[in-house]
Formats: sequence, C-alpha cells, structure tokens
Amino acid sequence: MLKLDPYIDDVVLCLPMMGEGGGTSFIDVSPHRVQVTAYGNARTVETSSLYYGSCGYFDGSGDYLRGRVDASMALSADFTFELWLLASSLSSARVLYSQYSSSSNRWHISVESSGKLQLYYRGSSLSLTEPGDITAGGWAHIAIVRSGSTLSTYVNGELKGAIPFSETLYESGYFYVGVRYTGSYAYYYYGRMQDLCITKAARYVSDFMPPRRRAESSRCGYCMVDANSILQPIAGNATRVAGGPIDYVVIRDWGTRGFVGETAPDQAGAWSIDVPPGTYDITYLADGCAPICHGPYTIAAP
Repeated sequence: MLKLDPYIDDVVLCLPMMGEGGGTSFIDVSPHRVQVTAYGNARTVETSSLYYGSCGYFDGSGDYLRGRVDASMALSADFTFELWLLASSLSSARVLYSQYSSSSNRWHISVESSGKLQLYYRGSSLSLTEPGDITAGGWAHIAIVRSGSTLSTYVNGELKGAIPFSETLYESGYFYVGVRYTGSYAYYYYGRMQDLCITKAARYVSDFMPPRRRAESSRCGYCMVDANSILQPIAGNATRVAGGPIDYVVIRDWGTRGFVGETAPDQAGAWSIDVPPGTYDITYLADGCAPICHGPYTIAAP
C-alpha cells in the first residue's frame, strides 16, 4: 500500500474514538489492530465532539480503556504520543495513559490539578509543561515527542517544554487510557478525548499545526491507496485578504466527501500535497474566517 501519512508504518496505537459499536466500542485503527476493551461507562458521545461527529467520554468515576501491551509498543527511541482532550475538571490529577506490569515497573502521563502535563516513570516525576498550560473546558492538542535524547512537549502545536530523556517507556502487561493502575485504580480522567495516537517516530520537531483527524472510516493515517496508484501533486496558493497564508488546506474526495489529506501553506501561501488520481474538493481554512471550498478538481493518471 502507498500511504499519504509517511509515518503510518510506525503507528503502534491509534484510537480515533469515532463512535463505533453504538458508542461502546473503541477500535484501534493502527496496523497492529490492538484489542481494546471499555470499562465502566466509558463510551463515545456526539455532544461537544471536535470532529468525526463523536468523541470519547470518561466521567471521572470508573471509566477507562484497557489493552494488551506487546513488544511493538516499546518506546526505546524516537516516538510521538499525541491526543486531543477536553478536560471537564482538573480538581485533581487526571491520568491520560498508563502502562503497568508491577508496582515498580510502571509509567503514566497525567494532567495535574495545576494544569501542567507530567510524566511519571518508575519512581521519577518529570514536569513536561508549566502550570496552566492545560485548562478545563476547551479542546487542546498535546504531543509529547522524543527526538534523540530530548523529550519535547507541545500544546496546540506550540513548544511548551523540553527536557533530556533517554529511557525506554515499556512495561509488559496492559496499557490503560483514562486511569492509573498500580494494583488499584486511581486518578480517573474526567472529560472528552479524540485521536489518541502513539507513533514510533518523531512527528514534530518544531511548532506545527495540530492534525484535525488521524483516521477515516477504519484506516489509520490521512489516506491509504492502492499500490497500483501513482501519486500526483495537487497544488495552489491561498492567502488572507489582510496578507499572510491561511492556516491549512483540506482535500476531500469529490464523490464521497471522504477525507484525503491536509497541508499547511508556506509563508507565501503556496501549498502542495500528493494524491492518487481522482476528483477532489479543496477547502481553505483560516481561523476567524468561513471555510472556502473549491472543486471539482480532477487529477488524471499519468
């Protein structure tokens, strides 16, 4: 298969939380297809979702997801842990993701009551951002990225902190979404989530535009096309009336309206993205402006 997401083969977990199974199923759409089970009242809901028309919801009392960890999930070199979250409350620490194999072999990522992101690793607590970087009541994209021996943390695409880090994050046993498990459960997450994705590569090495969706139907990544297709560029230029580039360009299939890909223009407004032959709709998006749609545009086979 050819993939428009260059990191698709490095994705080890991808949970879009898009409402499968009537709201009770959480399907991993990564190439690994990890079996994930929901506990308590963890479910997807349509209200206040960012996209997909639904998002994961955890009520802060007994709700979590669990899946089996395998060796492919060992984060021993470059990696990216990212997700969108909307915290309903930060009255106490809220764990986003954890792994556990014994009382001394565990790690987790949490949002503290102060609004800072924190990594707990085998007895050590590492502050990833400053207090107040995460607040309750609004959607935020977080990305924790190891590149070489540096661990960088981004909130809404903006670098918030960087620390030395060269440890391996891996515990055989289970991973948990929305809770810390150490023989008992604590620090349940209270709020909404979308697109929890773990990639064994450094997706971001500088400030970036947060991705709006990681999956389409049950496929991880921006698009997956037949190996016989030959990708061709589709390009244009998009600037604001007041000057400067728009925020990003979204490409959709003209017939199905299915998501194909997105890209951010350069400072002059020029953009380009490779797509398989087909007919497409192009949408320009800029903060504070109504979307502008163009099409159809046909990319012919060479």
